[in-house]
Amino acid sequence: MSALTLKGATLPEILLNLENCTRWGARFVAPNEEATFYPYQDVLHRAQKAAAALQARGLQRGDRVALILSTSIEFFDSLLGVQLAGGIPAALYPPFRLGKLDEYFARLRKMLAKIGAKYLITEGRIRKLLGPGVVGVESLREVLEAKDLQTGGGRWQPVDVDPEQPAFLQFSSGTTVEPKAVMVTHTNLLANLTMMQECLVYRGEDEVDNGCVCWLPLYHDMGLVGCLYLGMYYPGTVTYMGPDTFLARPAIWLRTLSRYKSAISPAPHFAYSLCAAKIKDQEMEGVDLSRWRAALNGAEPIEPDGVQRFTERFARWGFQPTAMTPVYGLAEAGLVMVEDCDEGFGGGGLNTCIGRVTDCTTCGLPPTALVPRGATAVPSSLDGLCLWRAP
Repeated sequence: MSALTLKGATLPEILLNLENCTRWGARFVAPNEEATFYPYQDVLHRAQKAAAALQARGLQRGDRVALILSTSIEFFDSLLGVQLAGGIPAALYPPFRLGKLDEYFARLRKMLAKIGAKYLITEGRIRKLLGPGVVGVESLREVLEAKDLQTGGGRWQPVDVDPEQPAFLQFSSGTTVEPKAVMVTHTNLLANLTMMQECLVYRGEDEVDNGCVCWLPLYHDMGLVGCLYLGMYYPGTVTYMGPDTFLARPAIWLRTLSRYKSAISPAPHFAYSLCAAKIKDQEMEGVDLSRWRAALNGAEPIEPDGVQRFTERFARWGFQPTAMTPVYGLAEAGLVMVEDCDEGFGGGGLNTCIGRVTDCTTCGLPPTALVPRGATAVPSSLDGLCLWRAP
């Protein structure tokens, strides 16, 4: 891949470029499937209000701010507001199971202490549960509700931001080890977004207008970087729904894709298996998936049988096997490490590479080496380790 040309040096610079962006934005779909649209111009203005409110409360450049919020415009307000105010946000997962709150509180205290969070921004219904989760965190100065950041606070004061300083902190998934806080600099983030944009290749203005559908949690890098930040960087419209909405009624995901004629939507592998198993024919009445040309599949091991079940199950509603697109990434890399970029997302499809050796194009710099466990370079078609070095 040739040298990257970034659209700016820092995330606040990218956000300020959206001042006149009224065509594209963030759309939120409720569980009843009613939608609310915020042009990116409004997203920016709300973030500036939040930044002003945070500055009025004493937030200083470099302060760490934890966010525990559901998928909503308030998540955007808080995340982007912290960044415009010069702070460093870290989106954390909310409590899911009331029966395991003690375990959640213990992990939350560890995460807050690990990043030295001075502020925690949440919402009313979550705040009621968090009491024990913030006790004893010495760095924590104040717990705020996101809705309060839209009132008062005076005027936002721009802050000089160093591109090599963290844009945000991203906790790793904890799949193999205890979650760790990864520092993603502004340069890291914008380089990764540029790489994804070069692979994205929307095919016409209608695809930019209808863009992407995302039900992924925004505290996860696949939702945060791959949807929220990329949507504003491109820019293009992204339609959001909460992960709880998808899990309760997965058909809403496919109906939303059909309703807005969206071209791209990412999900972990289990989501495709869940759809094949749970969605009833009557829930698919009037659905057309023929515009969905990039069903990004990542974050988990991909099972060929599960892919086949999904593609066969939804072929009658226009889903094309070539739309299934494998992706691989790490929080430590910003997000994306490997995608098939030859024809853009959705160019070849997962069915072309499962079960056999295939060439994949890296979205960062090419692997610096491909080595087996013995640290000796190997030819193609043999298993080895891929080592990446990215901006």
